Amino acid sequence: MTTIPREELQTIFERLAFPSALQLRKAVNDRERARAARNPRPPEYQPWRITVKDAKAFVAKAGQRQILARTQPFEGKIAAGRLNQRWAADVISYRAQPAKIGDTKMAFILIVQDIFRAKYGRRRCLKLRQQASRKLSDR
Repeated sequence: MTTIPREELQTIFERLAFPSALQLRKAVNDRERARAARNPRPPEYQPWRITVKDAKAFVAKAGQRQILARTQPFEGKIAAGRLNQRWAADVISYRAQPAKIGDTKMAFILIVQDIFRAKYGRRRCLKLRQQASRKLSDR
């Protein structure tokens, strides 16, 4: 049974950068311990609890997934001295909740930036990562 208010659960979820269900449950338990340690407790005090099942359901509805990667070294400015010297690219995955257009499921967005020209290129809702790679290599 879940007794934590929905707004409070959403706040914890966002602050922790969209954690897994078990991490969310642990954070709720930690927050409850801190809440319970306060004196005096109000008369209408109810402890916050969340079951693993409810935490998994909440995380599944959110659609985001936490991805942890080593941070890239960065000393300040990104610069390119000539055309095609430096590019930046990223793929955004919506596999948890793909867009459906007709019979086609679309689950990826490819974003590419030419640093020299400071222009962005976007391809919305690419079907597969292979398509994203092909589009990037064609440029």
